[in-house]
Amino acid sequence: MNTLAPCLHRALRRQARGLTIMEVMLATFILSVCALTIMNASYTSASTVRQSAEYASAVATARQKMEEIQSNPFDGPSGLVARYGVGSRETTFKVFLNEGTEQATNDSFGHFNRGNELIGFRKTVNGVAGNTDAGEVVIVLNESAASNTYGYSCSRSASDTSPDGGQPGGIGFNGLPMDLNGDGNTSSGTVTNSTATRLPVGVVIRWDGPHGPERYELWTIISRY
Repeated sequence: MNTLAPCLHRALRRQARGLTIMEVMLATFILSVCALTIMNASYTSASTVRQSAEYASAVATARQKMEEIQSNPFDGPSGLVARYGVGSRETTFKVFLNEGTEQATNDSFGHFNRGNELIGFRKTVNGVAGNTDAGEVVIVLNESAASNTYGYSCSRSASDTSPDGGQPGGIGFNGLPMDLNGDGNTSSGTVTNSTATRLPVGVVIRWDGPHGPERYELWTIISRY
């Protein structure tokens, strides 16, 4: 009786079974790597698309808001400072990623929803904490004011106690020695709307993007005619 053939046959079967398991493990590993690569590429692509959409909305909204501001009279009850200055209801404004059905909100600022809102950094506006409007109008009324004093102090989260200092939570405009009231002195201090002959006005939009904090600023100088 030949016992070699059955033993050889069993050995070959074990060898074949081992090779099949290794092949399956290798194929599974390769598929996992490919899947992770595809998922990472998809996430990166989605993040890039989102970042582009948010930035485009910020730029378009800032330009529209600046055109709206420039259409107002320089001073008076409906003037720039009265309507958009600190303490007014229109100092901050919402930014939307797309247009939709307009619905009134329940907030104390009388804003309206027009689509998916771009959520901004938290700030306290007119004594009310938790304002997350992404947009803010900044009007400089102090000739010698430092840029880190412009606008509302805002943070990226409720626990952020020091949001400014040149970070995206603050204002990036560096400021200029400006003779706002036309008295020949560029550091004579605070001027009122009625005494100013020119006002630096900025539209600042700040939000948390897919890759971290983002900020877009649009500035101009509005003069009295």
